[in-house]
Amino acid sequence: NDGSIAFRYEKVNPVFMVESNVRPGRDLAPIVETRLGKIGGAICFDFDFPAFIRRASDSATLMLQPGWDWGPIGTLHAKMDATRALENGFTLFRCSSGGVSGV
Repeated sequence: NDGSIAFRYEKVNPVFMVESNVRPGRDLAPIVETRLGKIGGAICFDFDFPAFIRRASDSATLMLQPGWDWGPIGTLHAKMDATRALENGFTLFRCSSGGVSGV
């Protein structure tokens, strides 16, 4: 509510071969209580792992997802991410550079 940073998060599942220089994070982003509800997040490819997102979204009403998609993979990932939101009962705010963004 005061404009401060609510959490920091490092991507846990880098894209194989594409992000070989990315050191994976080890922890889930925390779920933070805000006036908009409980908010969590995960980055891009993390949403490709249903069990990971089930744990990451535990009790969240809104999940934030920055992503870097390109070409046809952007449409596929947007559909997969929408599926994760339906499976786990949260609203997804997806912001993609070069792919499909949406709520």
